[in-house]
Amino acid sequence: MSMSPRSIVGPGPPGPCSVTGSLTPSMPRVGWLRPPSLPLVLLGRLMLSALIKTNMSRREAIVCIIFGSLVCTVPLVLNGMVGARLHIPYPVAIRASFGWYFSRFAIVTRAITALFWHAIQTYTGSTAMTQIIRSIWPSYLDIPNHIPDSVGITTQGMVSHFIFWAVQFPILLIPPHKLKWFFVAKCGACLLSPVPAQPC
Repeated sequence: MSMSPRSIVGPGPPGPCSVTGSLTPSMPRVGWLRPPSLPLVLLGRLMLSALIKTNMSRREAIVCIIFGSLVCTVPLVLNGMVGARLHIPYPVAIRASFGWYFSRFAIVTRAITALFWHAIQTYTGSTAMTQIIRSIWPSYLDIPNHIPDSVGITTQGMVSHFIFWAVQFPILLIPPHKLKWFFVAKCGACLLSPVPAQPC
């Protein structure tokens, strides 16, 4: 049973038909590799270390991460299924649920959430950048702080934040469908990250 583009896009506003060639679903591109395990490895070392600090053993922490990731994977896969099968963006797909006008609220809400989440991820990456730089140049820790304590970040942290942002910004300009190799590499890196370098 095939769905018409009109039934997917949803009712349009008064006036001419809103379905154009750019909004109609396209046939899915079948690739040689679609890693389904990416949502399973998002937590990585950060969550593992946080759980171990709560007096969990490594085995218990890994089991909790695997179980929690499996629970999160179900809504993540269902949420992305429409876009993956029909190749339509979120603002178009959401009209089927929220309608033409109220879908704008859902789009703005998602955009604001994405901004906050991107800021959190960038700050987390900047802390990792600090550790990378200090392992190469230990004197990096001796940078004097010129920022008041009330701001909640040091000069060193701000420099690390800017360096990490400068590294990630060119990658953000690449369309996601062209970054399949990057996500596959990240999947492997996240799977290996909880493995300790030396036996404890």
